[in-house]
Amino acid sequence: MLFTLYARVPFGLNIVAGPTLCYISTVMNIIVFLTLFDKKIRTPSTILMQGLAVADGITALCTYGMEPIFNLFYENIGERGSPSVVTTYSYTHGYEIEISIEETQNLVDLKYPYCVVHYCLSHLADNFHLVSVLLTTSLGIQKILALALPIWTRINITNRKSVIVCCSCFLFSMALNIPRMFIVSIRSDTEDTCFVTKPSKTIERYVLTIYPILFAILLTLAISVMISSACYIVFILCSRKNVRGHAKISNCEKKSCVLILSVMCIFVLSELPRLVIYGTVFKTFIYDTSNDNIASYKVGKEIEYEMLGCYQRIEEEFISEWNIKREITSCFRVTNSSNIQREIEEYVGYSDEWSGYMWNINKQMEDKIKNSYEELISEAGQIIEAPRKDSSSGRFRRFLTTLYCNEIDDFDIYMIYIDFEGRHVYCGDSIFPLLFNILPFLILGSTPYSEPMNYILNIVWGNFNISLEYLKLLMEVLKIFMVIGCASNFIIYVIMSEKLRGILLKKIFFWKNHTEIDRNKTSMLFTVSN
Repeated sequence: MLFTLYARVPFGLNIVAGPTLCYISTVMNIIVFLTLFDKKIRTPSTILMQGLAVADGITALCTYGMEPIFNLFYENIGERGSPSVVTTYSYTHGYEIEISIEETQNLVDLKYPYCVVHYCLSHLADNFHLVSVLLTTSLGIQKILALALPIWTRINITNRKSVIVCCSCFLFSMALNIPRMFIVSIRSDTEDTCFVTKPSKTIERYVLTIYPILFAILLTLAISVMISSACYIVFILCSRKNVRGHAKISNCEKKSCVLILSVMCIFVLSELPRLVIYGTVFKTFIYDTSNDNIASYKVGKEIEYEMLGCYQRIEEEFISEWNIKREITSCFRVTNSSNIQREIEEYVGYSDEWSGYMWNINKQMEDKIKNSYEELISEAGQIIEAPRKDSSSGRFRRFLTTLYCNEIDDFDIYMIYIDFEGRHVYCGDSIFPLLFNILPFLILGSTPYSEPMNYILNIVWGNFNISLEYLKLLMEVLKIFMVIGCASNFIIYVIMSEKLRGILLKKIFFWKNHTEIDRNKTSMLFTVSN
């Protein structure tokens, strides 16, 4: 498999906004991590917040940190200067039509060893994002316990136990994600082209089925805990207001409410779309557990439906012209005549025009994309050939059986067959554009481990009709939300925590004064030396 990625669009999100937010988020989390070392605010909660700062900072950095550098080395798989359209003759309209292949040409590859770095960073981002989810959930649980059982919490939840919980979250996430990192290896050839080895079936089954299910379950539990903790805390604070008889909630209580609701809203908004995507894996593999490459499977199905639709339209014309009884799949005349059965199979064998379609596709793409990807198109055509051939052959076999069962003589059946083949030429008007339009799906679907989008394409495409452009936009929005979520904890904690603000300002003034003293010493030494 070749290391293939979708075009880096939209540029503003992928190359500009994403990295900018990523660096801001990383700096913010470093500041929070260092500030929380202060002994004055050292509590079990702040220890979890430190772990969360580490996870969020690394997640943001791995998500977009290297994109500006990678952008210098992305190369389109299309040949430079080649036309971005192909022409094919339309028998329906009687003239040539142009079909755009720009999306296929704009797919990109990444030279070795940058592809290895890209591969590792994408998996590390998922790993530390899961750590962030687990730690956020732990904070929610800790808040519930602190309100429900304040004395027990103060005695039993210690700094040491918080460290253990924090480390357990990191180790648990690593245990789940390590198989995903080592499912394939990446090598290069003399031209530094990246090749991805084929994974073992056992690990691939874990990556494409078990891991998404586990992640969906964990994310569902995390969202449930956060919503429950937020609702419970708001309920407790409102109850206390009524008991005290205050006309208004105190500033401290109001800040607590806003803090909890802010964390909950940002967490749910950033994670719910991801939960929907990973949740579709249940439906995907319940209905079809035998397909490792769902993208290629769906491409094959789309071609199959288009060709079967064409067959059906032609059959309807013959049924109307010859006044034939509709679709008789078997009858005594056919089942008891080996000669008729042999003739039907010969007609079915002669009618296979799939190789002609794929030959035309490959011929049209020559000199328009790199040679290695021309071979990939041929391989993809072979992957989807078997199911398409079986279904279309079965349809044509039933049609021939219907003709024989209606006692149409051999000569007329031969003339119908010749006429059928002539009319089938018109099917190319719909099949050829479809084949060219699905080439990007075939190419990306054949390399599901190059980046998360390719991987998610193989999970969700069996359930959602979505274009690659919109899928890419969806992925970038999810990543932006994740980076914003990584930065939001810093903003919320600083705004809501007066102690944290005070310590942070004190450290800033300390560093400022320390810098001024060093500058003055340097100035004095320079003056003395002169």
